[in-house]
Amino acid sequence: MTEYILLAMTLSAGILLCFYGYKMFRLSMALAGFYVGTQLGNLLYGLFSEHIGDSFGGNAEKIIPIAVAVILALLSYAIYKRALFFLTLFFTTFAIMKVFVVYLIKTEENLDILVKFSPETVEKLKNSGTGAEKLLTDAEVGNILTQIQGQAGWQKLLFILIFSLALGILAGVLIMLIQEPAVKIATSVIGADAIRIALVDGMGKLLLIKGLPSGIVKLLEQGKDNVWVAFFIWAVFIGLGSAVQLRERDG
Repeated sequence: MTEYILLAMTLSAGILLCFYGYKMFRLSMALAGFYVGTQLGNLLYGLFSEHIGDSFGGNAEKIIPIAVAVILALLSYAIYKRALFFLTLFFTTFAIMKVFVVYLIKTEENLDILVKFSPETVEKLKNSGTGAEKLLTDAEVGNILTQIQGQAGWQKLLFILIFSLALGILAGVLIMLIQEPAVKIATSVIGADAIRIALVDGMGKLLLIKGLPSGIVKLLEQGKDNVWVAFFIWAVFIGLGSAVQLRERDG
């Protein structure tokens, strides 16, 4: 039941952010903070799940993401103008870093710089977040890592972190300078990503319903695991949300 509630909340927050992000700016920042917080919480749990063990009565996998999401949502609501910068910084940095972290997890290379992951944790990290990590093959990511200076794995990861932070800071500064149109586009992007996650996860949930026509089952099975379907959903809602919000300026 908790998964369905979070799915509905993610979809609702995504729609509000995507189409009404600027009009309800302060609430939008709280929703964006909640959404980003769930992604951060999932990543933190994945990184330290083996150390957490059976904490929180064995419900740490659900409690930690929700707790981080609530804290970040409240903080974003309180400092909503500055939150735009920090949320943009985190979202950009997170999207880039996760490409390489997921690669290291899946290939089990250089895991001395990370903790040892369980198969369940690997699967959760692979399927959560922005989806950007699925647009590059493992071979392409591995080739990028070989081009980065540094012998040890942690040196390469540190370089990627600094590079990702730099791009995140740049994106945050640009959004603060451009203001209104940037806020509309940024909230559309984050909202579209939340909608993407909710719809793709929803396909998996629909497959649990018995008695569905075989044609629909086949479409759902192909859609939920197809990165290009997820990317198409994301791109379409970015376009729709940006168009709706930017057009309101003329009105």
